[in-house]
Amino acid sequence: MILLYTLIGITASMISALPLGASNIVVIYTTIKQNLKLAMKVAFAEGVAEVLI
Repeated sequence: MILLYTLIGITASMISALPLGASNIVVIYTTIKQNLKLAMKVAFAEGVAEVLI
């Protein structure tokens, strides 16, 4: 049981530590309003843009 609580705590802290930038919010919004396929395209394009900039 202690191991389960530890894993849940580590996972929750990792998720909450992720910074939400403008590009991440656009991907989340696209996933909710459109579909996952379009969101993956947006995420790939934004990833390439981040690397180039």
